Amino acid sequence: MKKIYLLGAVPPAVNVVGACLSQSARPYIAGMPFMLAWVVGSVLLTAVVMQIIYWVDTRSSHRASRLASAAEPGSDLASGSDGMSERVSNLTRDIAS
Repeated sequence: MKKIYLLGAVPPAVNVVGACLSQSARPYIAGMPFMLAWVVGSVLLTAVVMQIIYWVDTRSSHRASRLASAAEPGSDLASGSDGMSERVSNLTRDIAS
């Protein structure tokens, strides 16, 4: 499991803390009771956290797919930019024959 997925545990934790705080707090925030403001804030926080996880996850999957395609036979990365693997295979073929 990727460590970035642990960030997904933050919004539920915020909701639990808000439920505990709403028992003792009675103020109004932006014209809303505290608990309603807390829920609206946690929904917005959830959207931001999930977007961050999505960005990091897609970036890492794109990077992994680029590395996988670069490591395919015939690519510069797989054969070496200087043709070293081709020379080694030719040398082993010469030794074997």
